[in-house]
Amino acid sequence: MSGVAWFCLAWVYSAVLSWIALRKRDWLSIPWVKPLGLLGFLVLAVFMIQGFRGNSSGAYGTAFFLGVGSLVLAITFAPFMVFLVAESFDIFHRWGSGIDSMRVEKSYDLAEKRQYEGDWEGALALYRDEVQRDGKDVEVRRRAGEAARKLGRRDESIRWFRDAIRISGKEETAVTLSFRLSELLLEEAVDREEGVRLLEKISREKVGTNFEKYARERLERIREGT
Repeated sequence: MSGVAWFCLAWVYSAVLSWIALRKRDWLSIPWVKPLGLLGFLVLAVFMIQGFRGNSSGAYGTAFFLGVGSLVLAITFAPFMVFLVAESFDIFHRWGSGIDSMRVEKSYDLAEKRQYEGDWEGALALYRDEVQRDGKDVEVRRRAGEAARKLGRRDESIRWFRDAIRISGKEETAVTLSFRLSELLLEEAVDREEGVRLLEKISREKVGTNFEKYARERLERIREGT
């Protein structure tokens, strides 16, 4: 294989690696990147023409040929090398700052926007979609329950809160949701007894806590008819 052929193979290899690096880092949007790439193609074309014509023969021609070829390869390969350095820096930075271990709270911005606009049906649909994506999300079930209640679908709201309590892994969260569920149950006479039993259960199991205090106060108001 001739020197020109080896050079072309090396250039193509460098160009592919650098193209991948440029796309991955979104460096193609930098104004001077594409003109520099075009310049590389033009230099390559001149280099190949000169090589095939045999103008690189002789010590001077060979030195020139190798010098220009090395420069073209260096320019072509440079983006990939910069990419490796940048990626290594990013990895070190993420490791040092602990970014990968940070927990980012899930956002429900789109659904909240629907709620703000009064589109509770649309918000509920988004919450349902999220439930399908994340089967362990307690908060989205709570939100779906509130949205269903806002739409007057009490039975559906109760189902959402029961489901949220079922999958809740935190006792405090489960009790808070149970209070909300009890209020929904107390709204209708048919479920009133279950709502009272739920409050009594909380008062028994959470002795000495604010949960017990609130449950007893609520039970007292129920007995007083308020």
